[in-house]
Amino acid sequence: MSKIKKEQQKGVLLDIRQLLSTAVQYLQTKLPLKNATLRDLQCLQPTARSKPESEVFIRRLARKLPQVISPEEVSAVTDEWKVYSVDDIPRSWYCVAESAEDASCDAANERPSMYPVDQYWAKVLAMRTAAGDLKYKTLGKVVMVSLSLSRRNAMQKEVFTTRAMLCVVYAMAVCLCLCVSITSRSFTKMAKRRNTPATPHDSTGTLVFCC
Repeated sequence: MSKIKKEQQKGVLLDIRQLLSTAVQYLQTKLPLKNATLRDLQCLQPTARSKPESEVFIRRLARKLPQVISPEEVSAVTDEWKVYSVDDIPRSWYCVAESAEDASCDAANERPSMYPVDQYWAKVLAMRTAAGDLKYKTLGKVVMVSLSLSRRNAMQKEVFTTRAMLCVVYAMAVCLCLCVSITSRSFTKMAKRRNTPATPHDSTGTLVFCC
């Protein structure tokens, strides 16, 4: 971009934004964003434990696991979740050392550096009551099964497909940057030969891409 004249950079940036916007629209139609189970799994994030909707999500997850949680145990899962949502859990269990004391770690609009969610839950599920019993015995069964869902073959295929699509978008962005650079140099050389100002657009005003 530094080799493109300042008055021409706006047009190039608009073309880049249009490309990325189109790529995002494509991903929105292909990614499993409406999958109810994936949406419910959000409650397992450490920063989501105090959100009101998380209790609804964990209850739905429990009901989807009749082989692990009986109908009578669903209420126990909900009760344990209520205790968990207000429990005194150190922020250092899920935030890395340099951001553990940062108040923004729990902010919804921030993306703090966090430990893997399975490491966090390993510590939570190891907590015990004053009597020495596991604090979240029933809830722990739902959590462990939920965290292992991604290891199933079908889920693995979905994850790899999603990663592949994201890699395509990244490759498109890299390719676009290279094209802008190459096109800019080409137009600069042509302009020098013709003694006319260089422009990265063709006669229709559309950016010329080489990829």
